[in-house]
Amino acid sequence: MKLPFFQKYDFIIVPGIGNSGETHWQSKWENFLPNAYRISVSDWDRPDLKEWESALGELLGGLGNNRKKIIIAHSLGCLLVHHYFFENQIHQNYVASILLVAPPNPKSSVFPSQAVEFSKLTRIRLVPPSLILASENDPYAEISFSEQLAFDWGAEFKNIGKKGHVNSESNLGMWFGGITNLILFLWRL
Repeated sequence: MKLPFFQKYDFIIVPGIGNSGETHWQSKWENFLPNAYRISVSDWDRPDLKEWESALGELLGGLGNNRKKIIIAHSLGCLLVHHYFFENQIHQNYVASILLVAPPNPKSSVFPSQAVEFSKLTRIRLVPPSLILASENDPYAEISFSEQLAFDWGAEFKNIGKKGHVNSESNLGMWFGGITNLILFLWRL
């Protein structure tokens, strides 16, 4: 069942390192949401900031302006989205909102060494309305980091409890709690 409310949007799925496998909530949402598209990169295990930015830009530009875009990013994908909009303002007027789930702390000891290009964080606010959902026990970011990041980026912040890194290992399935947060956020815009 696809909700009519979602028909007016294009959904851009932006995974992190390793992509999001079939049991990951992003993949479930991609199959559930109408007009859902995932960025495509050559190697999900060796992130290349310029290539990933280009992939996001090509997807945003290729979809046209018929529907507003909602970006749904997870983990390293969150940092990619911020880097993209810091460097490229061209598509931000077509983006209705950005959902950022479990952004990692680049200063954390467990931040992937192969993602060092993504590690420069700025305090530049995102222009599209944004929501950060963060877990209390995410090994890649303390909840205080995520809350400060939301403040720095001008995003709303929601603590979603203990959900780990909000990935396949969290066993969230379709993650209806995440969809509910997205719907409530969109209704407030």
